[in-house]
Amino acid sequence: MNGHANGHVNGFENGTSNTNTIDVAVIGAGISGLNAAYRVQTKLPDATYQIFEGRGDVGGTWDLFKYPGIRSDSDFYTFGFQWNTWHKDNPIVPGSDIKRYLQESIKKTGIDRHILFHHRLEVMEWSSEDQYWTLTIDAQGQTRYVRARHIIVGTGYYNYNEPLSAEIPGLENFKGQVIHPQFWPEDLDYANKKVAIIGSGATAVTLVPNLAPTAAHVTMIQRSPTYVYPLPNSTLGWFSCFLPNSLRHKLSRMYFIFLQRFSYELCRAYPRQARSIILRRMQSLLGGVLPIDPHFSPRYNPWDQRLCLAPDGDFFAALRSGKADVKTGTIKTMTENTIVLSDGEVFEADILVTATGLRIASAGEASIKVDGEKIDISQKYLWNGCMLQDVPNLCYVLGYINASWTLGADATALLFVRILKHMKRRNAVVAVPRVEDPSALTPKPLVNMNSTYFQKSQMVMPRTAEEQPWRPKESYYVDIWRAMFGRVDKGIEYIGAKERSSMTLSERLDLPLALLSVPIVAILAILTGPFRARKQRLNPKQTIARSMLLHVGYAVFRRVVSRFSPLQIQEIVPSTTTEYKIYTWKKWIKQQIVDLGEGAKGLWVGDPNAKNVLIWIHGGGFAVPANRGYFTFFDKFLEEMKAANKDMSVFMVAYTLVPKAVYPTQLRQSITALRYILEKTDRKAESVFFGGDSAGGNLVLAVLSHIAHPHPDIEPLELSAGKEFGGATLLSPWSSLETTFPVQDTEPLGDLIHPDCAKPWAGSYLAGRERDNYTDARLAPIEWWHNLPIKRVLVTAGGYELLLPFIEDFASRFKQGLDGGDGAGGKVEFFVGPKEAHVAPMFNLMLGDSVETEQGKRVKAFYKEVVE
Repeated sequence: MNGHANGHVNGFENGTSNTNTIDVAVIGAGISGLNAAYRVQTKLPDATYQIFEGRGDVGGTWDLFKYPGIRSDSDFYTFGFQWNTWHKDNPIVPGSDIKRYLQESIKKTGIDRHILFHHRLEVMEWSSEDQYWTLTIDAQGQTRYVRARHIIVGTGYYNYNEPLSAEIPGLENFKGQVIHPQFWPEDLDYANKKVAIIGSGATAVTLVPNLAPTAAHVTMIQRSPTYVYPLPNSTLGWFSCFLPNSLRHKLSRMYFIFLQRFSYELCRAYPRQARSIILRRMQSLLGGVLPIDPHFSPRYNPWDQRLCLAPDGDFFAALRSGKADVKTGTIKTMTENTIVLSDGEVFEADILVTATGLRIASAGEASIKVDGEKIDISQKYLWNGCMLQDVPNLCYVLGYINASWTLGADATALLFVRILKHMKRRNAVVAVPRVEDPSALTPKPLVNMNSTYFQKSQMVMPRTAEEQPWRPKESYYVDIWRAMFGRVDKGIEYIGAKERSSMTLSERLDLPLALLSVPIVAILAILTGPFRARKQRLNPKQTIARSMLLHVGYAVFRRVVSRFSPLQIQEIVPSTTTEYKIYTWKKWIKQQIVDLGEGAKGLWVGDPNAKNVLIWIHGGGFAVPANRGYFTFFDKFLEEMKAANKDMSVFMVAYTLVPKAVYPTQLRQSITALRYILEKTDRKAESVFFGGDSAGGNLVLAVLSHIAHPHPDIEPLELSAGKEFGGATLLSPWSSLETTFPVQDTEPLGDLIHPDCAKPWAGSYLAGRERDNYTDARLAPIEWWHNLPIKRVLVTAGGYELLLPFIEDFASRFKQGLDGGDGAGGKVEFFVGPKEAHVAPMFNLMLGDSVETEQGKRVKAFYKEVVE
């Protein structure tokens, strides 16, 4: 197993002696941190991780608390790890056994080799520029700095160093020992002494039966009573001898998961009946030694606060023995050796135990900073119970309060490792939850309980809301399902690696020479242009441009795409967004740009509120931005649609070009654009249309393929049963990423692309990945297209373009797949523009040619036919 903290990770070199770089830093070696480490280790075997623990041993709570009888306050079948089920028959487990279990678990899995003890986190700072966290750690007085891509905070919810202070009148008068369970002295002698315990929670209920046999007397003082329910501390039954131990313990885990949820829901749904059942059970166990009212009749309903468990009813047995007692009321004052209650009752005490709860703390009191700004966790929403709003690459582990803590912590860990795997597939290095409109969220308590320290927790814990994905955890099976299969693209932004440079040095040095070749080619084209018709007469197979303008323009474009690298092209031509801005400035219209995330943009042309929308994905081999010809075409297109009483707008996808992003990023961005149109603009599928040219046609086909056959690396997008998109046009689609073309016995003077551009463009897009049905539609089996949710598709090509043979082959196969084996379904139309070049409708306009192409005419007519 890997995981060395000083390895070479994500482009970072080995650090100096006091600086390491890792993939995942886990904070805390308690149950939450150890479980998260196991999930990282098993689900992400290539990731490096380290656990930083401020104390000297594992266990967290179970290493800190030493008071007599400390035990789990939930059954340990669910409180223990799912991957190492508790293998004994007692569901309520002593703290010493829990500690031993944790040590055995991490040794068996090798997690122990990844823990650094006495490493207390002080500050974690995120740098958006460098895209990693810097952790400032106090290592026994020495400051260490650790760089990590991701952080899992598994520090629990309370302060280990400072308990919740108890305000007790006259406490300064008391001359006996005052003990807080959080810091129980191991040498405390309470034999034959009178012990008073202030509190009525799980700690007090545990202490009473464990102190009573040795102490002279134990008195539990409570301001208000709590529900205490007995739980048989054995799972052995008549069936035990028939089942293997391992199976029996796994079944016990399933039983307790169900029991926890069932009892909680039952108490919430029928509080009066639940209260009655619990009170009757407590009354029967008290045996008449104490009245139910006021000592065991809480003012609140069951599960408004946590229920306390008494294994085998030990708490009630201690009361029945006469060695323990319960007093209900408030303390008026204290003297040197007595406690005076408000009702005037006085009793003696040698030792006072303040079991008054825990002081809530977040992230182990460590400071969180993002780009120098300190984060106030209480002002941030919690995304899917896992990550903090506006805080990148950080998992904030919280378990359940109304069930076993570990169940909720495991659901969180599983969701986060799924996020990390999702990021890897989509070539993202940053994931950060975002709230679009906080005013649209309805606040909901993170913890729906009214105990004192949980009420105070609202001041330091994250916010939650009624709306997804900001709701708090609900129940184990619901949360596990969401962790495994729920959406991981809503309310969260994924960001790719920052560009460290644009062009290489050789590309920069070569750029002037490449630019110099362009005017030379243009001059040669001008000189040879008058003779192009003669060439065609001598060889009828020779393709030529229709006009001198196109002849020179095509020649220059062929030179650029064959001579320049993708980054060189992007250096010298405006981006798609820039061309859009120029278009809007010239037309004196408002720019309407939508940030789709991951660097992609959506550009509105026309009225965004139009009934129908054409999502257009531009071509350019995934390497060249859209040019002004597109926006000129859209402008004329929308004018004609309006004249035909067709209410339509265009939404162009400005995706990230290669090599800055590679497959399947562009596909994912295109699907995000579609998701935006369907969900954010509330349009029906039949009002959504697609258009794509060249590489954009490739992406349109991939988007439609994803709807019918979800891409394994991309979140599925489902349509309602029977729903179909209105239609699609594919102009000169690059239907397969071929890098070789049939041998040409003539010059491609009638086209604007060159065979030499295919290899670098396709190679940059695939970036070493295998071609598949999403990248190569022409090679997909015919049955792949059977269930495509689209009403009609127009495929066009130029009669003079190099890709024509490939497009013809694709169109034939596509027609068989979508229209049926005989291709007679009428959904697919293939149209060839006579003597036209690749994507002529746009590129001719870009060159200034105003003659409308036949392909352009057919596209406009097509949408007039299919748009209602």
